[in-house]
Amino acid sequence: MVVGAFSLVLGRKLIKPTLFIFGTLATVATILFLFYVLILPNDVKKWVGWVILSVSVILGCIVGFFAAKLVRIGVFILGV
Repeated sequence: MVVGAFSLVLGRKLIKPTLFIFGTLATVATILFLFYVLILPNDVKKWVGWVILSVSVILGCIVGFFAAKLVRIGVFILGV
């Protein structure tokens, strides 16, 4: 709800930061979903989760950067 309110109020004025935030969040959520649902077993160590989270945030920032620089791709990510 907070993310939706941010997009509603400041989405048009701050298009590039909005695309960066949503590109990062979409990438992190996708990577975490894929790893925890499809790849990792149930008895995984705690540090593995932190490593996956850190790598997904780094990859999410890279995707968010390109989403902000290439606005058409960013709008596509925002729409998906």
